[in-house]
Amino acid sequence: MLTLVLGLASPAAACGGFFCTPAITPIDQAAEEIVFALDSEQNTVEMHIEITYEGASDDFAWVLPVPEEPDLFVSSADMFAELAFNTAPTFSTNFVEEGNCREPVRLGCVQYDMALESAGSTDVYVVDSEQIGPYDTVTLRAESADALLTWLVDNDYDLPSDLEPLLEPYVAAQSYFVAMRLSAGKDTGDIEPIGLTYSGDGLSIPIQLTAIAAAEDMPLRVYVFGDARAVPESYLHVEINEAAIDWLGGGSNYYEVVEAAANEADGHAFVTEYAGKSKVASGGDETLARLISQYGYLTRMTAVLSPDEMTVDPTFVINSELPDVDKDHLADFVVDCTGGKRRENAPSWIKLADGRVVHLGEGLNQFGATAKTVGDLQDVPAMSISDMSGFDAELIADFSGDADDSLDAHNAAYDEGGCGCSTAPIPGSLLFFGGLALFLRRRR
Repeated sequence: MLTLVLGLASPAAACGGFFCTPAITPIDQAAEEIVFALDSEQNTVEMHIEITYEGASDDFAWVLPVPEEPDLFVSSADMFAELAFNTAPTFSTNFVEEGNCREPVRLGCVQYDMALESAGSTDVYVVDSEQIGPYDTVTLRAESADALLTWLVDNDYDLPSDLEPLLEPYVAAQSYFVAMRLSAGKDTGDIEPIGLTYSGDGLSIPIQLTAIAAAEDMPLRVYVFGDARAVPESYLHVEINEAAIDWLGGGSNYYEVVEAAANEADGHAFVTEYAGKSKVASGGDETLARLISQYGYLTRMTAVLSPDEMTVDPTFVINSELPDVDKDHLADFVVDCTGGKRRENAPSWIKLADGRVVHLGEGLNQFGATAKTVGDLQDVPAMSISDMSGFDAELIADFSGDADDSLDAHNAAYDEGGCGCSTAPIPGSLLFFGGLALFLRRRR
């Protein structure tokens, strides 16, 4: 089982890998990111981790448990930037004018790029030590969490004393531990992403270890290069309700919807933002170019987690039976000027790709945006929650009935605008399937 990053420093404010140190206010981060590349023929995993840190150079300490002895190397910050930018979900609208508006509507294609928001103890064994880029690294194995923590503290790694119980499951799994600190003469400005390769096919993130100092509502973004689509195994998969998206704002509330949708599964769910040919991520970075050349498929998934939700480590598998997922989302923005209506009196609506219609009322401002919002539709942020770890996706919870009821209530406020369109509601309310009914809960 692969696990992920622990980066701590005390008492400075630090973020190593996926979280900040305890006893300080967590740093607000746009997203924590990790890249996996799974070579099924060679039975190897390549892993890249972006490291963020704020604090004194001497306090930097970073620990990573992995299932097998790894080979370490310096990764590329440009790779993460290009991946985030080139695979970001977008929300665009086509303008459709019905009839002839008596005043022109100055509205173009609205698009919002989500990426712009981006061993002195006999119980501890030193397997390897080397300098990698700006880091002094050591690879360890340990007989107990207490012995491992004692060794690290004795060797001047500033780690919290309450870390031991979180290390225990990884020690019990006989993991290797990569410990890093900055080399002499290096400072925080020299920090670079770290990469490693190891034997096996396990893709996992040690969220339980991360929870000790994670920020509330921490976005976690995972990229998987391979030969087919990757899906969450130990977590569920959520499909968001696109009626809740602020389409005229270019999807500016997208991550709010994702967070609320994941909360329907106690935070234990990922949304797939892209799944398809890896060449979509092409850029100028050499590391990224090598991965794209070697692996034809790329999956991008995002979750939003708070510390109290970090009770299960996310694991991922390949499921070649599932379809691609487009990163670009398109809807029609319709203004109805039939009967000679003036623009300020014309009803308007959003027509989604699935045929549902979101009424926006009458009147546009000078920039073509409505004065109405769709905030009420965020009450039902998810359309469905599924288990995708098997060859056939298993529906766990269906919220489509609730979504249509919410949309009907929203649209009823604008019936006098004369939209003349139907939301085509699906009968029924919330349905739960299988034994996970008690696990899923709605939080407002």
